[in-house]
Amino acid sequence: MEQRALIKFNAKLGKSASETFRLMQQVYGNQCLGRTVFEWHKRFLEGRETLVSK
Repeated sequence: MEQRALIKFNAKLGKSASETFRLMQQVYGNQCLGRTVFEWHKRFLEGRETLVSK
């Protein structure tokens, strides 16, 4: 959930999914969510607010 919060934060700042992914890789390394970052970024841009998976 921590990483989802960061994705939401970056999406709201107007950062691209690619930029968000690169930054998260620097911080989390192999623990980074991977391609999921792009999926969640898109959801947040589309108006999703919750961090919880359905």
